[in-house]
Amino acid sequence: MVGRRTLNPLILVRFQVPEQRMIYIIGGAPRVGKSIIAGRLYAKIGARLISTDNLEMPSNNLEPIGFFGNSEENILTPEARVELQIAEANLLQKTIQQIISKSVIGHEDVIIEGIHLLPNYVDRVRKEYGLKIIRPIFFGSRNIKLVFSGMVQNTNPNDWLKESSEIVRRQVAEFTCSFSRFLYQETRMYGLEYIEKSDNFESDVEFAMQYLTVTN
Repeated sequence: MVGRRTLNPLILVRFQVPEQRMIYIIGGAPRVGKSIIAGRLYAKIGARLISTDNLEMPSNNLEPIGFFGNSEENILTPEARVELQIAEANLLQKTIQQIISKSVIGHEDVIIEGIHLLPNYVDRVRKEYGLKIIRPIFFGSRNIKLVFSGMVQNTNPNDWLKESSEIVRRQVAEFTCSFSRFLYQETRMYGLEYIEKSDNFESDVEFAMQYLTVTN
């Protein structure tokens, strides 16, 4: 009688299915604290952190979205900027999808933050991989006074708005609010978590951290 074969314990360990990791998606409008929250999350869990601002944009014929220091050169309306921002975000979806796919296959924790993460795309990713892998959250502010005061209080020495006029700051704030209104409507449509920035940012951060790191 042939003896029963048993697998070498070292082989079992070698071929053990790795623990599933998380893809944290932090989307939202500009100037609302996305990068701060992403940084706090990175400090807590040590996952790879990617900002969509640093991804290479495919060649395109879109009108530049950025603001000029001279307010008279900022001729785009907030609504037109939102449309251009959506178009730019769509161009990056393939790149973002590749990052997510590689992270899932490689069982790697990754934090992706940026304005280019649109609710309709995030909803598709969530349905494809499930909430046990994808943890999305969005931030915005539809209160122009709150956005404007946040700019004034910003202590980042590299913030280009520090040297800008009040008119330019208001132009940026108007875009932030317009994009936030778009995000609010879209997140409601797709059932995604949206945080409206309050006058207590630390409380907002605490809620976001709890939401992102809670275990299913």
